[in-house]
Amino acid sequence: MQILSGLLAAVGCTGAEDGVIPEVECGEGGVAIAPSADVVTVAEASWPGQSDRDTRLEIHDNRGALLATDWRGDGEQQATLVGVTPDAVNFAKLVDADGNELASCTFDTEPLPTTLPELDTTGTAPWDGIVATSIMGGAGASLVVDEEGNIRWYYLTDPGVLYRTRVAPDGGGVYILWEQDSDGGTDAYVARISWTGEFERVSGELHPSHDFMVLDDGTLGIITSYMLGDSANVGLGAGIAEVSPNGAVTELWDSRDGYWGDNYNEAEPEKNSVRGNVLRHDEATDNWWIGLRDVSSIAVVERDSGETLDRIGGFLSEWSFGADASFQNQHGWDFVDGGIRLHDNREGSDQTSRVITLALDAGAQAATLVNEMAHDPPVFVYAMGDVQVPDNDSTIVSWSTSGLLDGFDSNGTLGSSTSLPMGSAFGYVEHHDAFPGQVELR
Repeated sequence: MQILSGLLAAVGCTGAEDGVIPEVECGEGGVAIAPSADVVTVAEASWPGQSDRDTRLEIHDNRGALLATDWRGDGEQQATLVGVTPDAVNFAKLVDADGNELASCTFDTEPLPTTLPELDTTGTAPWDGIVATSIMGGAGASLVVDEEGNIRWYYLTDPGVLYRTRVAPDGGGVYILWEQDSDGGTDAYVARISWTGEFERVSGELHPSHDFMVLDDGTLGIITSYMLGDSANVGLGAGIAEVSPNGAVTELWDSRDGYWGDNYNEAEPEKNSVRGNVLRHDEATDNWWIGLRDVSSIAVVERDSGETLDRIGGFLSEWSFGADASFQNQHGWDFVDGGIRLHDNREGSDQTSRVITLALDAGAQAATLVNEMAHDPPVFVYAMGDVQVPDNDSTIVSWSTSGLLDGFDSNGTLGSSTSLPMGSAFGYVEHHDAFPGQVELR
């Protein structure tokens, strides 16, 4: 099939009889499907709504039902279908809430770009849905994958360090964070990417690094970085900046005074390196939590004032840590009831990285180890690493530089592992039940 250039002309579908999908290409009225020219797992769809019943569009491939739109009412309906199977004949079915099939047809999709690596998955994932992540190595790409390790969406970037992909709260695409290198390179940005591949840089003159978040109102919280010391003995400072939906920038917090305070070493600034690497928003308190790798600490920052409320871990911390509860060079974590589940990288290639659940007693400033998980066989992750906890209390772990994405069940047992080719790494991860406005059917 020839490469598509631009959206296909809107084409329709014939009605189906006896619930059987006919081998009919869209083309005679009803449902219109237009595969994207730039992202082969995306297609634009439209169909006539019904005044007397709700309808939705279901997409099937040769394995059966794949995804569906949300239910729609009367009038002409339009949807961007995200996560369609590439290099396949896909089946579109228009159905109502009673299960009646109103129309059906087929449409073809192109193969994935050859620059994307093949993902190899073993075992059965203990979670359902999709994960927004990224890959680095020979090529850079923002990805959304499902529990089987299938690439459901992608965006190719220039070589560099693509740390993070997050789905936009408004459902129109994703945000990504790209940095030229991990040691304060000359260029870095947060950009918004539509599902069909349109790019918009949204971080202005800031130098984003490692991580960001998008709040429900569209506010961006971004870790920023800057150089400390000189090129012979360099360190990295960190900040937290917010970008409002109208583009206004607030530089909220800076590690020089926010973390170090009176302990800042003016004579040898490189000794104040913190290397901010993870940003989380605590919805219960409206505080930012920022992970600081070089000092093995997490700082809690009040959004209203920029004041540092707490330092959890590190030599400036006032917290006590129970047996085997302390962490080193940590990266991503997720909030769980009563604490956090955290990627503990630990130090040195002679040790192994792990994921630990910590019960945090803020009043007593005490951390206690609840449990820990590791890949089998154990791996050492010298950079990055992330944790997500879906609602069913399974755990998704990115062992980033080991090129592994694991799923652990609620008991901490390894259920599935998705691997990249040697030399490639996964970025941070964000779990969702489905693409916005859609339902996953398998």
